Amino acid sequence: MAAASGDGRRPALRRGARDRVRDAHTARVWTPLDYPSGESYCDAEFAVSRAEAYRLLDVARTLAAMHDAVAAAPTRLARETASRPPRPRSTTASPSAP
Repeated sequence: MAAASGDGRRPALRRGARDRVRDAHTARVWTPLDYPSGESYCDAEFAVSRAEAYRLLDVARTLAAMHDAVAAAPTRLARETASRPPRPRSTTASPSAP
């Protein structure tokens, strides 16, 4: 596990905190919970700074985009190869280099 940041905050448990920060940001949960800002909510609930919360949010978004791209790859690949004519096979040997 990573060491605590220089300001004395304990390190967030990456996966759990990442997902909770993402969900909290999406739902803007600090408003109905009467926190003045997302920053104060993250500080109180996760003991992470605003910068760390945004880093976790960026990681969550990047991983979601990667997951979506990987999940779509077999479908996209099948569609692209189905619409492409087959490559002609070469029947002659390639010339050898001098």
